[in-house]
Amino acid sequence: MMEVVGVGLEASLFPCGDEVKEGMKKNDWAVFKSIFEGIKTFLQFRTHRLVLRLDGRRIRRLRTLQVNICNSPRYGMEFSLAPEATMNDGKLDVIYLNNPSKWEHLRHFLTAMRGNRLPHKRLKTHRASKIEVRSYPPLEVHADGECLGTTPVTVEVIPQALWICVPNREQQTSLLKESGFLA
Repeated sequence: MMEVVGVGLEASLFPCGDEVKEGMKKNDWAVFKSIFEGIKTFLQFRTHRLVLRLDGRRIRRLRTLQVNICNSPRYGMEFSLAPEATMNDGKLDVIYLNNPSKWEHLRHFLTAMRGNRLPHKRLKTHRASKIEVRSYPPLEVHADGECLGTTPVTVEVIPQALWICVPNREQQTSLLKESGFLA
């Protein structure tokens, strides 16, 4: 089950974040180098033109640093990008800042890191079951922190694709006894 897909800046920064984590196991120089690369990536990254197709019909043209497609209200380290998102409604929440400055974008994400969401005039949200994102040039894409490649990308909800089976109480007791957890 997916929590978030990120297109753009966030996906471009993920390798730097992974290097920081790995560097912490090695030495301070590796951490410093990775942080420096992250800052450099952030400063060099520019807004891009993207096209969103929502549920196969509505097209949005936008200029942004990144688009997030969320299936849950929070992800990662308690990032709160889509507080209204629910995992069982058959919809994905699409969030982006329309033509933001880097500092607006940074402020928005620092606020989201603290578990809050800023009311922002450039903040745009949409809901759809199927989202297509195209850009030129292609932009990095990640899903739940795993780099997937570049745009174009299509994200679609498959209703009732996840089934969870839980045994009834009698079956649970029997299984626990068989496993040696109950006498």
